Amino acid sequence: MNKHFQLDGEIIPRFSLYNRWLMFMWQELDKNQNLPSKIKLPAYT
Repeated sequence: MNKHFQLDGEIIPRFSLYNRWLMFMWQELDKNQNLPSKIKLPAYT
């Protein structure tokens, strides 16, 4: 699995950085309760 992700060194780091930012933003919105209860990200798993 790790080897697969390491194949493309250009795209994957950018994606995981973006993904981390996205999850951070959604967590912040959750904390501030600015999200309508209908709008939720799918489970992270």
